Amino acid sequence: MILRFLVLIPLFLCPSLISCSQTDRKSHALSPSSPSQVVGKTPGEYTDIVFPKDSGVLDVTRYGAVPNDNKDDTAAIQKALNQEANGNRIIYLPKGTYLISDRLNWPQGDRSGLEHKRTILQGQSRQGTVIKLKDGAVGYQNPKAPKALIWTGEAPAQRFRNAIRNLTVNTGRKNPGAIGIQFIANNQGELRDVTITSEDGQGVMGLDLSYTDEIGPMLVSHLLVSGFDYGIKSSWPTASITFEKIVLNKQNVLGWENFGQTIFIKGLRSHNAVPVLRNLKDSPGSVVLVDAELIGTAGASKYPALQNEKQMFLRNIKTSGYANVVQHQDKGRGNEPGVAAASVSEWLSHGDKPVTLSKSRPTSLNLPMQDPPEIPWDALGQWASPLEFGGVPNDEQDDTAAIQAAIDSGATTVYLPNGTWRIRGNLIVRQNVRRLIGTEATLSSQDSATLQIANGKSSIVKLERLDTRGIINLSHDSERTLVLSSLTLSSKYSNTGRGDIFIENVVGGPFYFRQQNVWARQLNQETNTEETADEAKIVNDGGSLWILGLKTERAGTIIKTINQGKTEVIGGFIYSTGGSKMKPAFVNQESSLSLAGVVERNFNNQPFRIWVEAIHGGKSQTLTPKQRETAPLFADY
Repeated sequence: MILRFLVLIPLFLCPSLISCSQTDRKSHALSPSSPSQVVGKTPGEYTDIVFPKDSGVLDVTRYGAVPNDNKDDTAAIQKALNQEANGNRIIYLPKGTYLISDRLNWPQGDRSGLEHKRTILQGQSRQGTVIKLKDGAVGYQNPKAPKALIWTGEAPAQRFRNAIRNLTVNTGRKNPGAIGIQFIANNQGELRDVTITSEDGQGVMGLDLSYTDEIGPMLVSHLLVSGFDYGIKSSWPTASITFEKIVLNKQNVLGWENFGQTIFIKGLRSHNAVPVLRNLKDSPGSVVLVDAELIGTAGASKYPALQNEKQMFLRNIKTSGYANVVQHQDKGRGNEPGVAAASVSEWLSHGDKPVTLSKSRPTSLNLPMQDPPEIPWDALGQWASPLEFGGVPNDEQDDTAAIQAAIDSGATTVYLPNGTWRIRGNLIVRQNVRRLIGTEATLSSQDSATLQIANGKSSIVKLERLDTRGIINLSHDSERTLVLSSLTLSSKYSNTGRGDIFIENVVGGPFYFRQQNVWARQLNQETNTEETADEAKIVNDGGSLWILGLKTERAGTIIKTINQGKTEVIGGFIYSTGGSKMKPAFVNQESSLSLAGVVERNFNNQPFRIWVEAIHGGKSQTLTPKQRETAPLFADY
């Protein structure tokens, strides 16, 4: 976790559905539905998310909210939010439009320091579930005193597992002082498959990530912001935010403003007559942007697409309608006129060459990037839970046998209803299971346990929405593709099989990847490996490791790459807490390493002494933090 400190200037850088048991699980549905289908245009987004009645999900209609009746639902939705503060609860909104007239607030609870966390606002679908502000609402008329529709709390950085998923926030008409969402999450939290829109284009901001300090690390994925003066604002240097598949449309002043935040962006699309992104001076702000398409509409030709005054790394940027790709100015330090062309393959804000310890080519490693594979959201008749086999959450009894029976029942989706489930020994994911999902449940070990991924009928298996505690090691022992999403992992990951692995918004580890292809987004690893027997927080042993948004804390080597492995980090936030750091931050041994936009924040005058140790042909070379200075890219092949 991140604590509040004074900030120092950083050192830069479908298988067919199968009947699962005699139990008719369709009767468990929270609301009538048909089997979900994945939205083709937006990978990962589902059009009909429903949960079993016994899953512990809190349906807002049970608290008096009625969609599509044009009556005020503010109090009813707030009542559902307040029902169980900080309880890892999903607050669920079935399809329809919910009219509100005031701000919806994350619940505070009654224990100091534990408020405004572990709350998940979940729609049935992004397009079908709408929270809409009343036109001309009181309190939303003054742009100089703006007000959000949804507010999720403030610093300090204890806002674990907060999430908003699969819905639309609509600020209506005649609400010039409106902000769509003010969002904070820490370590593991996300805003995913969300649209924020203004019907008349008015409003101060779509997504506010600047209203409080200590926002992040977290993931923002599949976000559309349409209208408003500003699409997104991000600020404060205490953490980092990972973004993927972001669309900005029809902003009045600026698409995105960043002041001091460390942000990593992949897949930005913009249709605007104003500049897309401005990275402001007088801050340690760092921007990594890859795979962007920035289209300037009428009037955009007098602006650069990107305005940069601090550190920036660009790759595969295409523009049209703008004066140039990027205008760069950093108080006389490493200044360039920018990029006048309409596209750029790779660009560094402070020089055209990376820092290196070898005769590496002057570019990033540019490993192949893949999206996580899609798994259909099964009809509820294909779901099973340990409740059906004698398991009971929160009773402090061993639930291993009940969970294993659910896995072996023939179901394709196994769910853990909200609460704490206790296991010991070995729990094996096998048979027909392609999704093991906790409805934000907790899986806790008695003594120690292993969660083993074994071979099964589906070539893909996904673990998601779980909070694990105690010693629960994760072992990937199959050739299946494994997807880990929205998880807190309490112990080690390792593998004997060579199935690919995708990681989205996960905190935990250490991780030992043996000859695997790994694609990770928003990966947070905090073990002090100088105090353990682990070689590093992450070891890539002869595989291909690609990370968009790495965040770490404490001492010990962060990534060690060995045996001709290839490691590429696109954006990293190294929060180097703890005591003296004797080991290198990164070790590259007879392998290839690329670090783009990886920055270090240290607040106790004990940063890493060695940034990279490179070992080639048995000879070792080291790079100090001072030697890398402001360079946004390190490359060693």
